[in-house]
Amino acid sequence: LVSALVERGKGLGVEYRFREEVVALDCARPLVQAARTRNGERIEAELFLAACHPKLIVACIDDESLSPLFKSHVLEMKDARGAFQVFLRLREPLTSIGPTCVMLRDDDVEEPALGTVLVTNPVSADPPAHGRPRLEAMTYMTDDLFARWRDLPVMRRGPEYEHLKSAHARRVIGMIAKLAP
Repeated sequence: LVSALVERGKGLGVEYRFREEVVALDCARPLVQAARTRNGERIEAELFLAACHPKLIVACIDDESLSPLFKSHVLEMKDARGAFQVFLRLREPLTSIGPTCVMLRDDDVEEPALGTVLVTNPVSADPPAHGRPRLEAMTYMTDDLFARWRDLPVMRRGPEYEHLKSAHARRVIGMIAKLAP
């Protein structure tokens, strides 16, 4: 999905900057006019898109451009739980679930409990990707298990991290298999 969005953006003239730390956003209310990077570069644009936590963005805006009270409230907010998602491509449509959403409860005694898992079978909403039906599942989790990898680059967090994600994915798939073998 990300690759397709990047390619489409390039076709529209979007300039992407990955892994460049932005330390300040220059604003003229209500718009961001430029981003300043850690290496001192100032990047001007009509539109900016950030794929990061909102606190990181708010921290980069000075108090003259953003109410100090609002800024402090956002920065002091407790982070919400994260989502763990599984995207599956199927060999054939899963007719036993139908084009619907299903909530599954994790009754497994294994820790950490996965809680409730939302399973969607979006066959009627969208045509299947690449001609193949799909299934999507999501559950909320605290980031305790994944916290030690938080500051490492995505896709470069090592085999232990990948093993943990795979183990959770197998548990989610196992829950779905009980409903629709």
